[in-house]
Amino acid sequence: MQNTILSCYENIQRLREPKYFKTWLMRILINECKDILCQKNHAAELDDFAEGVHCEELNLCEWKQLLLCLDEESRKIVELYYFDEFSVKEISALLEMNSNTVSTKLSRARAKLKKVIRR
Repeated sequence: MQNTILSCYENIQRLREPKYFKTWLMRILINECKDILCQKNHAAELDDFAEGVHCEELNLCEWKQLLLCLDEESRKIVELYYFDEFSVKEISALLEMNSNTVSTKLSRARAKLKKVIRR
C-alpha cells in the first residue's frame, strides 16, 4: 500500500482525467501486487479444500485460494468485481478491455468456480 501511495503521489501529473483517479490508483495497486507475487512466486493448491464445502462456509482467505483455479486474467476480473466492487465498465477501463469481453470472462469464471465448489 505504501508503494502504491508513493507511486501515485510521484506520478499524479500523469493522470489525464481526475474522474478516473480511482481506476488509475487501482491499476497502480494491481501492478504493485503483481510485482510482489512475482518476486515471492506464491503458489497454492486446491487440494487443501475439504470435499463438499458450501459457499457460505468459505472465508475470504479460502475464496482467494479457490480463485487460483482461474487463469490470471479471469482471477483479476473476479477480484475486481466481487472484492473491490468495481463495475464491468470500470474493470474494462482498468484492464483496457472491451466491456463484453469482461462480462464473458466473468461469466465463464463463475461457471468454473461453481463446478469446483460443487466438487
